[in-house]
Amino acid sequence: MGWVIGFATLSPIDPDSVQLHEPTVGDDFSVNNGLPVVIADSLGAKSLRIEGSLWKAGYGVSDLEGTINTLGSYLKGTVAITASYTRCNGTWLMTNFQSDVRAEGGQAKISYSIEFKQGGSFLIL
Repeated sequence: MGWVIGFATLSPIDPDSVQLHEPTVGDDFSVNNGLPVVIADSLGAKSLRIEGSLWKAGYGVSDLEGTINTLGSYLKGTVAITASYTRCNGTWLMTNFQSDVRAEGGQAKISYSIEFKQGGSFLIL
């Protein structure tokens, strides 16, 4: 199983890089000049960054543009992700999208870098 973002399938390979950050929100204070006491009062928004390339043998840039255009259309919107790395599954807000079109050895390749955030709910203005 590969990665599906909304209606776009990342193929033929999964992203080259997946960075998942799951922070807490809290504070710390010192006690008697020793190690601090750490207070974690809530979870922060998760963030996800994926990077990779879209390519298929024999395909040109125009064949791959549909997928990259679909991905770009989700910027500043929520999208469902289903991934082979199941900790990334769920509804995410796309916060950043970059793509780079190039040819390597006569083969079209579109590189992408996409960032998402996930919380309990989303307020999009």
